[in-house]
Amino acid sequence: MFRHSNFLVGFIGFVYVMCVSNFNKKFNNIRLKDLCWRAGAEVNARKFERIMTEIRELNEEAYNWLGMIDKTQWTLSHDSGWRTGILTTNMSECVNGVLKGARRLPIVAIVQITFHRPVRYFLERTTRCHRMLNANQEWADFAFRIFEARQAEAVHHIVQKFDYNQQSASVLTLSLTGQGSHTYVVKLKHKTCSCGKWGTHGIPCSHAIQVSRHFGVNASNFIPQYYSIRAYRKTYQGRFEPLYGEEYWDPVDMELVHNPAVRVRRGPGRYVSTRYQMKWIDHKHVLANNINLVKFRINVITL
Repeated sequence: MFRHSNFLVGFIGFVYVMCVSNFNKKFNNIRLKDLCWRAGAEVNARKFERIMTEIRELNEEAYNWLGMIDKTQWTLSHDSGWRTGILTTNMSECVNGVLKGARRLPIVAIVQITFHRPVRYFLERTTRCHRMLNANQEWADFAFRIFEARQAEAVHHIVQKFDYNQQSASVLTLSLTGQGSHTYVVKLKHKTCSCGKWGTHGIPCSHAIQVSRHFGVNASNFIPQYYSIRAYRKTYQGRFEPLYGEEYWDPVDMELVHNPAVRVRRGPGRYVSTRYQMKWIDHKHVLANNINLVKFRINVITL
């Protein structure tokens, strides 16, 4: 995501999940926690205020606690699209996602996992890139699926054009479930829609797509280039080389010497972890990851 590189360096915001965790730790209420999560993840400012009103009705103190935090630092509806739908500013979490489970293992196993898992990660995405190219797909799967779904939804909208220079229009949405209709304002020149979805991922919402049709504009031209197949391919164009057996390694002019005087003494009994368990960790998923890790290590040993 090229246009957000300066943001990653210069903007230090609250990590969204940590905000929710601190909120839950203070108030310890599942209903309030769910509302807090919904408020932060909501992209429409009007719906955000509606959720905040629910929080206020349940607990005035919880509402005031959230009100003391700058909305640009924990809500998608007020961040002006900087996060593009991402709920964290910590890039190390991406690395943790790739190397999940690679802890509390022998050093050799950790090194093997650290090497083989990124190799598999890049190989899977390179294969996916070739599949998309063979299908003459212009955008990566994430953007392509969202855009296709919004195109299908757009046919149910009614557009009233207002200005040709600004390419602005109002859009009336017709609910198929009987929940009532809504009106949104789209300005193609400014790439904005009052629903908030366009600014979240940079992908035109269904309202913008329908307005584009009425103004004779190709809505896919508004999709940012960092979603293109070309950008996707450049991201994973790096390659890894297979490792030779240890007998083929170049000799090194150094010797590792173990100092028996430097030893870490362990107390009696079983080792107790001091790692802080986050509230949102699903222990069933942790167990499943550990099982997959054992299977992976067996496969590496048997190669």
